[in-house]
Amino acid sequence: IADSLLGRFNIVLCKKQARFARDIEYVEKYIHGLFTERQIRFVAVLDNIDTASSGRSVRKASQINSLVDEWYLSDLSESIISSLNTKRRNAEFIGSFAPYGYRKDPDNKNALLIDPEAAEIVKMIFGWYRSGWGLHKISQELNAGGIPNPLLYKQKKGEKINPNPQKLTETKYLWTPSTISAILHNQTYSGFLVQGKYKKASYKSKKLLRVPKSEWIVIPGCHEPIIDQETWDSVQSGLASKGRATGSGRIRNALAGKVFCGECGSR
Repeated sequence: IADSLLGRFNIVLCKKQARFARDIEYVEKYIHGLFTERQIRFVAVLDNIDTASSGRSVRKASQINSLVDEWYLSDLSESIISSLNTKRRNAEFIGSFAPYGYRKDPDNKNALLIDPEAAEIVKMIFGWYRSGWGLHKISQELNAGGIPNPLLYKQKKGEKINPNPQKLTETKYLWTPSTISAILHNQTYSGFLVQGKYKKASYKSKKLLRVPKSEWIVIPGCHEPIIDQETWDSVQSGLASKGRATGSGRIRNALAGKVFCGECGSR
């Protein structure tokens, strides 16, 4: 596109129009828009499309092809989504990377096995929180101990995780309260497989939309738990109360966030 604006060529030759674009919007924007303005000829050999030919029939043929190609993408997207949902319902893990504390089974990439080293850190986090430590205190303790956070740990294990350069800040490789919170809320650690939390806005978009919790695919007993059910329930109860932490990082009071004024409704 940049070269076309600089006038470095005067023809685009494709086997089929779909090799250039399957989206009607792009076909109109470039083939029948920019290229026409720049007097650039577009040829799709197998589709018998040549914009150097006069007449409206060529443009109509191009538009019809782009419509059929877009239908193909839509059908393909629906087929892929259906296939992934079937795997989720069959208790197959389909994530690119296993959650921190687990690893993919080398004999079955859709199954999870405990990673003993990382699992111990997960147990420590749940134990500390249950004993009254706040999220800041836990993250500070892990950073002070030089324990790699999930991203750094996976990279050291050889997993090819490439973080977004635009989001690569100084704290990317440190434990943060949000990281601790994500671990404490992750039901995977109690042996459940929770998938389908997000979906793409459409097959044309990479934007992810959060799916209502009632529509998540949650299956119990899919793998060995790292956290026992009693600990999990206790921690979730604590998280639900949203008790505030003191400067030392400990929860201010066991009743914080649970007691309300009968007159005004304030905590």
